[in-house]
Amino acid sequence: MFSVKIKRFRHDDRGLTLIETSFYMFFLALMMVNGTEIDRYARFVRHLGFAAEGIGVLMSQHNAPMGNADWSGDTSALVWLYPEVVALSGQQWRDALGVQTTLVRFVPSDPACTENCTYTRAQVLWTWSGGTEGSRALLDAKGVLRTCGLLEQGTETPAAQSLPANLFQNGQLLVVTLVYAYKPYFKTSFIGERRIVREAYVVPTGDLDIDPFGMANEVVPCP
Repeated sequence: MFSVKIKRFRHDDRGLTLIETSFYMFFLALMMVNGTEIDRYARFVRHLGFAAEGIGVLMSQHNAPMGNADWSGDTSALVWLYPEVVALSGQQWRDALGVQTTLVRFVPSDPACTENCTYTRAQVLWTWSGGTEGSRALLDAKGVLRTCGLLEQGTETPAAQSLPANLFQNGQLLVVTLVYAYKPYFKTSFIGERRIVREAYVVPTGDLDIDPFGMANEVVPCP
């Protein structure tokens, strides 16, 4: 009896149509989920880049020695510049977003050079890693946590020991690095959990010296 029903279903066009429809609906739903997730991911990446640029512009304007309150005050603008992290993490957003600002001075290849010099290294003057353990952990996990020392010429990909080669020239540069641990809205999407990194590079217009009396071991001054 059961085999007869199977044969009827196999020879019935309606059964074939049902199978094809189910097959197409599955792939249509999969494409819709991944299309939505790709658009969401692209928005997170784009907004993180804008946020890094915005923080860089804010910090580059200081004309007095900076302390912890200055850095924390400037980065609080991320509530508006990158609202996604606040919406998903609430009051703990500072631990959910890696934030680092680093001031560097470019060093000529020939220490005796005074004009028309070639610059191949950058000296870190100070660095600040967001003021929270969560921020520092995200930066370190992604390999972009900078410390004192010299930075070499590298590629466009952010890295702790280098900067993009096209940035090297006479003067100082403020580097803002943001890291966000992205989690997909749909667990079945092709885009899994990943850390998004974006950097902004701004030439300071003010005095970005640090205030030795306004720090609580958050800022690392370099000799």
